[in-house]
Amino acid sequence: MLDGLGSEALEDWNGRHKAQFGILAIDIAFTAFLVVVVMRTRTQWPKYALAANTLIVATHLGALIGPKVTRWDFFTLYYGLSFAVLAALLYGALVEAPVRRTRSNRLNI
Repeated sequence: MLDGLGSEALEDWNGRHKAQFGILAIDIAFTAFLVVVVMRTRTQWPKYALAANTLIVATHLGALIGPKVTRWDFFTLYYGLSFAVLAALLYGALVEAPVRRTRSNRLNI
């Protein structure tokens, strides 16, 4: 959620048709956060979120480096991968979190 709010706050509306450095910086910071989460957990969903977010950063870099990347290509990949990250986070919140709470309660008995 903070990733999306930060992206909206730093978005340059004049350069909306290309990759932007402020949003790239937020995506890199979110990728670093996901790396920490992946290193601390044994569940699979953070790995999927990290993979999709790493591809988002690669999409930004490709749009900055490659002048032939069209607007359609950039936004299709960016928003498609953003939904993949959200799906992984939603799965972790709705499916994995209740299972983890149940396991921790059983261990305390």
